[in-house]
Amino acid sequence: MTLLREALGLWRGVPFEQFADEEWAQAEITRLTELRYAAQERAIAAMLRIGRIAEAVPAAQALADAEPLRGEAWRLLALGLWAAHRSAEALEALRRHREHLADELGLDPEPALARLEQAILTQRGEVLEEAVGTDRGPQLRPAQLPGRRPGSRPGWPSSASSPGWPARTTAPS
Repeated sequence: MTLLREALGLWRGVPFEQFADEEWAQAEITRLTELRYAAQERAIAAMLRIGRIAEAVPAAQALADAEPLRGEAWRLLALGLWAAHRSAEALEALRRHREHLADELGLDPEPALARLEQAILTQRGEVLEEAVGTDRGPQLRPAQLPGRRPGSRPGWPSSASSPGWPARTTAPS
């Protein structure tokens, strides 16, 4: 994640912008631009996976706005909104993408986006879990003191044989 952020932070403007009209530069401009979008998508996906939803959603929105025909940007935006408990907005984002594709190209979104829309509608949480890892696994908890046995004083071990407690040297008064 850090490496992706650093790499994206170094990116400035359009590659070979001064040569954009030159035939020889077209393939390299396309390749570098695609690499940038792929890196942005990976960074957004990483943010979603580590639970940084508040950062991922605006980044995905910016990418979807910049590249409205790019299905992965819209998928990440919808997943982020859904993970943020904003299902209606996630569905609206997918609808906007579908309408834009239909208006511009006369196409439907790829099947993965249709499946995501259906999963949001039916609230199939396992789809969200698989995509963004909302289950953070077992939570770390501080180590517990040895258990208490009936008849012992609260907060004290029940016998000198309890691990981590010194043996009692004098009788209680």
